[in-house]
Amino acid sequence: MAVVADLTDEDALVPVLAGRDAVVCALGAAGNRQARDHPVTGPALRALVPAMERAGVTRVSAVSAAPLGPDSAGDGLLLRAVLYPLLRRALRDLYADLAVMEDTLRASGLRWTVVRPPRLLDRPHTGRYRRALDANVPGGKVIARADVADALLSTLTAPSTEHHALAVAA
Repeated sequence: MAVVADLTDEDALVPVLAGRDAVVCALGAAGNRQARDHPVTGPALRALVPAMERAGVTRVSAVSAAPLGPDSAGDGLLLRAVLYPLLRRALRDLYADLAVMEDTLRASGLRWTVVRPPRLLDRPHTGRYRRALDANVPGGKVIARADVADALLSTLTAPSTEHHALAVAA
């Protein structure tokens, strides 16, 4: 069932959420410029969280991005000291929008999980990907979008991921 609603309007979201068991949030800006001019995830989550609470929905799994997680010591000095900082600077508005989303979830009373993938690829689902709880996957550079979807859904029934960030990578 498709529903059209303003994702920044809490009152519009409550009836959409009523009777649901969980929310999977895969929102995101199309790029850094859009995130700067029209942030998506932060404003949407500021409405979604109270709407979920009003509708009695307590479980949410949301996609974020690996650069919001800690650097992995296994990634080497060049990546950690040069390439990652350049990437974070180039996409700073996009990551700032995602950081607002993560902060909003952390401050909520919801049972949340944030899934942090690296660069997304249009490849088929494999079901074979590495995971790291509250850390980034060492050497994790890419993952299929379909595997991120798999991870988002699998966290909904995994209490061990509640109130954590789950990094995923091929």
